[in-house]
Amino acid sequence: MQKAVFVIVFALCCLIAILFAKQTGFLLVLVIGELLAIFIVVELLYRTVPFALFNASRDNCFRVDGTLSRRRKWLERKAALKVYTNLLAVTALVAMAGNLMALWIDASILPLPLASETVSLFSPDLHAWRDRIADANLENVYSNWRNSGPVGFEATIEPNFVKTTFPIVLGIALFWLVCGTILILKMYRFTLSQFELGIRMRNKEYVDRDIGLFQSHEDYADAQPDGFGGEGISV
Repeated sequence: MQKAVFVIVFALCCLIAILFAKQTGFLLVLVIGELLAIFIVVELLYRTVPFALFNASRDNCFRVDGTLSRRRKWLERKAALKVYTNLLAVTALVAMAGNLMALWIDASILPLPLASETVSLFSPDLHAWRDRIADANLENVYSNWRNSGPVGFEATIEPNFVKTTFPIVLGIALFWLVCGTILILKMYRFTLSQFELGIRMRNKEYVDRDIGLFQSHEDYADAQPDGFGGEGISV
C-alpha cells in the first residue's frame, strides 16, 4: 500500500510539473521538485531501516502467551511513525535552510532563473560554455539586473559572470548540500538508535508485566480451596 501511494504521488508530481511548467514559471516547478525530493529522500531513508528492528517491534505486539495486545500494537506503530516523522522533520529543515539561502542568492547575488538557465547551457569545455552564455545574452541580462538592483552596482566593478559569480553560487549550493546531507545522516543514525533502544525497553517492560501477571494468577490459584483452582483464567 505504501509503495502504491509513493508511485501515485510521484506520477502526479511529474504530471503537474509537465503540464504547468511553461505557464506557472520557474518558482512553482522549483517548489514541486523540492517537495518531491523531500518525499523521495524520506522514503529512501525509511526503507533502509533494518528489517530486524521492525520484526522486533512487531514481536512486541504479542504477549508472552502469544495473544495480540491492541495497546502494544498502537505503541509500536507510534514508535515506527516517529522514525518517519523525525526523518521528515530534519529533511524539511534542511530544505527550509536551502530555501532561505536560495532567496538570499536570488535577491543579492544571482537570480535563480538565470542560474538555472546557465546550468542548462553547461559544457565541460569552459570556452564552449562561455560562448553559449554569450550567445544567450546572459551576461548582459545579469549586468542589467545588477545595475537595476537596490544596491545599483556600477558596470565598471561588475565581476565576470562565469569566472566569479556563478562559481560562488555553486560553492554555496555545494556547501548547503554537504552540510544538509551530514545533518540528515546524523539524525538518521540517532533516530535508529532511539528506535532500537525503545524496542528493547518496551520489550523488557512487556515481559516483566506478563510474567508478573502469570505469577499473580498462579499464586491466586494456589491459594484457592480444592475445586476452585482458577480454571478458565487467561491472560
